[in-house]
Amino acid sequence: MPLIIIILLLIGIPIYFFPSLVAHSRKHPNLTSLFVLNLLLGWTILGWVGTLAWAYSKKHEVIVEIKSTSQADTQDVAMTKKCPFCAEEVRVEAIKCKHCGSDLSKSSSVETADPHVIRSGRVN
Repeated sequence: MPLIIIILLLIGIPIYFFPSLVAHSRKHPNLTSLFVLNLLLGWTILGWVGTLAWAYSKKHEVIVEIKSTSQADTQDVAMTKKCPFCAEEVRVEAIKCKHCGSDLSKSSSVETADPHVIRSGRVN
């Protein structure tokens, strides 16, 4: 009788921790969490299958895109100006700020306007 118990344990323990072994062999980034879930919920069929599915899940890779400054980017910067009301970048041809909605067609009078006067005409 004790020999059968030892054989069942030698076969049962690797089957029980199979999801953790798969995660370890695949170098899963959440190996510790996977092992704990397998240890605590592996005795339920749903917990074991869920852990196995998680162990086989695709690893998420972070892709970093490095944008180089090209001639087109330099031209875009030269084609913009700052809105005198909200200080956001707008195109030189703009007659209305897309950020604050201010009228930019009177740019010469806006530049000489009192900085304490806001759009509604009230003084701070």
